[in-house]
Amino acid sequence: MSAPIASPRRRFLKSVLFWAVLHYLVLLGISFVIFVLSHLPTTVINFDPAIIALVQVETVLVAPRKLLLWLWPLESTPRGFGFALTDANSLAWGLAIAALRSW
Repeated sequence: MSAPIASPRRRFLKSVLFWAVLHYLVLLGISFVIFVLSHLPTTVINFDPAIIALVQVETVLVAPRKLLLWLWPLESTPRGFGFALTDANSLAWGLAIAALRSW
């Protein structure tokens, strides 16, 4: 018997999910490295240039989240909105990367 062949739509959705999860893990990793470097004593090695570069990379990776948060019209956000924005941010990056790779 032959294995069932996944439809192109299903493969694309799996690709989007894969890249979204990978984006989220990279974002967590960058945040962790920023945290660790910022808590090391500067008397040994000054990590400020590395921290500044990583913060700039992190800013680019959270751009869709910041845009959606900026579009929220009220002063306070509902409970769970931050987590939903984090998911939407990673899914937006996953969709963009998957679309570029399939193109």
